[in-house]
Amino acid sequence: MSYSQILLGLSVAFIVGIFITSFLVVPAWLFLELFLLALLYVLIFRKEKAIVIFSLCLLVLGLGLYRGQHPATPSFSLQFLGPWQAKLANQINQNLSQPASSILAGILVGQQGQIDYQWKQKLNITGTRHITAVSGTNVLLLAEMLVILGFAIGLWLRQALWVSLI
Repeated sequence: MSYSQILLGLSVAFIVGIFITSFLVVPAWLFLELFLLALLYVLIFRKEKAIVIFSLCLLVLGLGLYRGQHPATPSFSLQFLGPWQAKLANQINQNLSQPASSILAGILVGQQGQIDYQWKQKLNITGTRHITAVSGTNVLLLAEMLVILGFAIGLWLRQALWVSLI
């Protein structure tokens, strides 16, 4: 099996776990049982690649079951920006005119309070209001743009990725 097939199997196992918990209530002992069963398979059949992958799928299925019953609160926040968050929003507002400045501030630092009611309604109608909420997707899109910009200015892949991470 290739790595992409293994990743696909693990992803499907996680999604199936979440899918099952949308219809059934899974008892808590099942999480421990799946973990122990996966650990037992790995210990006994560690030289059999297919069985090890199957046991990892069992483990990820258990994680999906747990995640489906215990949804996490959003863990992404911009608290690491701290004092720079207000400064960044202020710079955006000084250098761009409305409504572009308020929408960009919403996308980058999550400040939606400055967006006019009319623009909020327009974004709701078009189904694009979610872009002003800070999420992993927005961060991913910004990182992707930085990587593409890095390629455009002549950086190698590794250099562009480091610039994007920073």
